[in-house]
Amino acid sequence: MRNTATCTQTITVDDTISPTITCPANASAVVNVPADYTATATDNCPGTPVFSYSVVDTAAPDAFVFVDLTGGSYRITLTADTTCTITVTATDPCGNATPCQQIVSLNDVTPPVITCPGPVAVECPGRCSGPNTSLVTATDDVSTPTVTFVSDSPSGTCPTVITRTYRRRTRWGTPRRALRRSRWTTRLRHDRVPGPVAVQCTADIPAPDVVLVTATDNCGVPTVTHVGDASDGLTCPETITRTYQATDTCGNTATCTQTITVSDTVAPQITCPVAMRCSASAAFRHRTSGQCRRRTTAARPRGWVSDVSNGLTCPETITRTYEVMDGCGNTATCTQTITVDDTIAPQITCPGAIAVQCLSDVPAANVSLVTATDNCGVPIVTFAGDVSNGLTCPETITRTYLAMDACGTSGPARRRSR
Repeated sequence: MRNTATCTQTITVDDTISPTITCPANASAVVNVPADYTATATDNCPGTPVFSYSVVDTAAPDAFVFVDLTGGSYRITLTADTTCTITVTATDPCGNATPCQQIVSLNDVTPPVITCPGPVAVECPGRCSGPNTSLVTATDDVSTPTVTFVSDSPSGTCPTVITRTYRRRTRWGTPRRALRRSRWTTRLRHDRVPGPVAVQCTADIPAPDVVLVTATDNCGVPTVTHVGDASDGLTCPETITRTYQATDTCGNTATCTQTITVSDTVAPQITCPVAMRCSASAAFRHRTSGQCRRRTTAARPRGWVSDVSNGLTCPETITRTYEVMDGCGNTATCTQTITVDDTIAPQITCPGAIAVQCLSDVPAANVSLVTATDNCGVPIVTFAGDVSNGLTCPETITRTYLAMDACGTSGPARRRSR
């Protein structure tokens, strides 16, 4: 029988050696383009280390997208200007771990593209719309830019050009401006024009009155002035064109015209002499007055027109007509009644008294010894008769002569004889 003896040996298997890991080289990324990288690791013991990752975005947090592709491979996409530190850790089954780092950076040097609204033409500054960033289009190859209004800068007058500035900025910088220009001008109009006016005489033409003109402007209150009056040079009627003008602050003008017609349609006033009675021809006077006192329409008397008799005598009635005409041909007439009626007896002068001795010595009647006159011609003298007083020694005889005019008006004359 063999004798035996045993002993034991303790073998401890404890992997305390960390894996060896190699990270990809640092890299500069392209905007929004995914990049794949692979880290490699080896271990002193059989088996494949397990990879883990951590990413620190130092410039702009959350500006990356990381995808684990397993086996040490990963994909990273940078979305903005940033620097990412990627820590890759290889851990063996015993928990030994070795890290390495890769730095991936993105420097966006391409500015965003911004498009402002097109030029706008308005008529007044107050009608310019306010800034509106929604009208601005901005794009960037990395991120969506933010658009802000910067300022309005006006320059010049009539027109005034307003330069409106917008700025767009990406999330991580790179600003750019866009300009929009607005021009404004004014539009003028007149809303009320004085209506046509008709007057009789030049003196009746109303003075220019800008208060009668209503003018409006889209950008304020215009100034109204009287430009002038222009006559057509005619008369009866004469047409005068009155022009007003409205001017706004930019010198834009609008004119309107008012028509004034001067036409004398009123006849002159005429006053004839009062009716008169006469026994012979009478001079006449007349008074006339024109309705207008002006060079072209003053009344021009035409004077006597006619005398028309009624054909009778004692009395005879004569209708005398006068007429006046003004410068526009308006006429007025009046009549005067003249009554020719001789009511005045003739004047007669008989021969003087005579004395005779005997009745036989009394001379015969003799009209040639009688003197007679009349206001309207030569009267006819006739012997009317002798009348004795019937006495004797002495006897007185009254001899009567009679003078008669054409109207039968008579004047007796008496002569006494003894």
